[in-house]
Amino acid sequence: MMRNSFQEIGGRTVRPGEILIVRANYRLGGASAERPGRWWGSAVRGSLGRAWLQILCQRPGQVCEACELRDSCRYPAIWNPQKSQPEDPGPAFRPAPYRMALNLAREGELRVSIWIYGGECRFGSQWASALDLAMLRYLEVDGGVTPQGAVKLLTPRPLVSSLPSQAGDALLLRLRSPLRLITNGQPLRRPPSFSALVKAIHRRISICAKSWGWPSPPPLSEQERRLAFSVREADSRVCWAEYERYSSRQGRSMRLGGLEGFLRFEGPWQILWPRLQPAQVLGLGRLTTMGFGDVRWEVPHARPPAPSTGTRGMDSPC
Repeated sequence: MMRNSFQEIGGRTVRPGEILIVRANYRLGGASAERPGRWWGSAVRGSLGRAWLQILCQRPGQVCEACELRDSCRYPAIWNPQKSQPEDPGPAFRPAPYRMALNLAREGELRVSIWIYGGECRFGSQWASALDLAMLRYLEVDGGVTPQGAVKLLTPRPLVSSLPSQAGDALLLRLRSPLRLITNGQPLRRPPSFSALVKAIHRRISICAKSWGWPSPPPLSEQERRLAFSVREADSRVCWAEYERYSSRQGRSMRLGGLEGFLRFEGPWQILWPRLQPAQVLGLGRLTTMGFGDVRWEVPHARPPAPSTGTRGMDSPC
C-alpha cells in the first residue's frame, strides 16, 4: 500500500483519508477487446451507476426526483450532487466526489482507477465492491469481463511534493487522457494558454473545496495572473481526438472528443507551482468521471518526449 498521506493540494495539507484510490485490473473478452475507437470510461461509469443504485437504493423502481428518501440517500450525492442552496451563484450541480482514470493496454487489459474525495472516503470498501459489481455484472461486453487480481484500496502518495531542484524554465503538461475544456460554451480544440490552465485549475479546486468542505484556496493575486500570462507555449503537440460512446439515456451512440498529446511551456512558472499541482489530483476540465482530464506535470530534461500513449496504450494520433 502507498504511503498514508498526501502532502499538499492547492496550498493546504490533506489529512489521511480525504483522498483514496480504488484500483483494479480486468480483461475484456471477445470482440470488445479489439474494438477501436470506443471510450470505455463511459461504459464503466454507467455500469458503476447501476451498481451503486443496487447497493444504496431503498425504493427500487422509484424515480429519484420523486423519492421521499432523496434528501437522506447517498446515491444522488454521488451521482447527481446539487448545491444545497439553489439561489447560490454558479452551476446547479456540484462536482461528483470521485473521478476515474483508465488505461487500456493491448489484448484487452483494462486498468480502472477511481479517485475518491472528501466524506466519501469513509466508504472506500463500498467503492471497491461497487467497482467489481459494475465490471463483472453490469458492463455489457462481448464475452464478459475477467478480474485480474484483487481490487486495491490505496492512499495516494505525493505526486509532486516539492519543486524539482534543477527545474529550468520549461514545463510539460502530459495529457494522459483527453482534455475537454469549455470556452464560450464550446469544447476548446486548440492548445490552451498557460494562463487559461491556471484559471481552470483554480476554479476547479475552488468549486471542489466548497463542495467537499475543504478550505478554499486563496484567490489568484495580480502578480500571479501577470506571471501566468507571461508563460508562453513552446512546441506543444496536441490534436483533437474523438471516440464513440453509447448513451443509455438517449439510446444511441455518440461522439465524444478532447485534446490529446502534451503541452510545453517556457517562462517563470516556478512561483505558480503550488497552483498547478491540484490538476494532477482532481483532474482537469469536463467528464473526469468518465476518465477524461487525467493530466501530469513534468519537468523535461532534454528535448520534448514523444506524445503520451494515453488511456488506449496505442500510438497517439498526434
